[in-house]
Amino acid sequence: MRTALLASLAIALALSQASCGSEEIAEVDADREFQERELIDAAIADLEALQANPEQADIATAAIGRYLRAKEQAREFNESQAEQLGVADTDDLPPGTGVLADDELLDPAREVVPSLFGPTGKAVAPEDLREFHAAASDDLVAAMRPAIVGPADLLIARASRYGLDATYPDRDGLTRGELVSDAATALEPYWPDLASELRGVAG
Repeated sequence: MRTALLASLAIALALSQASCGSEEIAEVDADREFQERELIDAAIADLEALQANPEQADIATAAIGRYLRAKEQAREFNESQAEQLGVADTDDLPPGTGVLADDELLDPAREVVPSLFGPTGKAVAPEDLREFHAAASDDLVAAMRPAIVGPADLLIARASRYGLDATYPDRDGLTRGELVSDAATALEPYWPDLASELRGVAG
């Protein structure tokens, strides 16, 4: 699935290569890439905080577990409602007949590991929550991987848009290659496979 995502991102970026070959990265793209780089740092900071204080990891795991159980109960209820109403899919349930898991159940986890929820604090895939919940008690590095994969994949996928020598505006000549290499160095102690992929992009 991750391979397909990378391929889709690469195609989408290639189709929008209006700036390809330019010496300076467009401001909007620079902002996006710096955001992804900051998300990598945020996830590493969260990981190190959890490693230093495992009780915080327990808080996040418990909150996510409560949410996942509520989500499963909601799914079962909605499927029952759909069957009773003769609706083919739960997405087609009439308003007011379906239920959702209470998003506020995740608030303790958001406080402990905000990077798992992205910059908005809301965007998170259920599979990412399940991965964290399944791994956190034994392997915090594996549990935090979902927070890292998205930003790393976007930096990799954007390689087709700008060359490594392209510079970021108002960043004292910082090149894209330097930013990607720096991200790889940050990832190396915990996710060497992603670090290797980034180094491949950085030449």
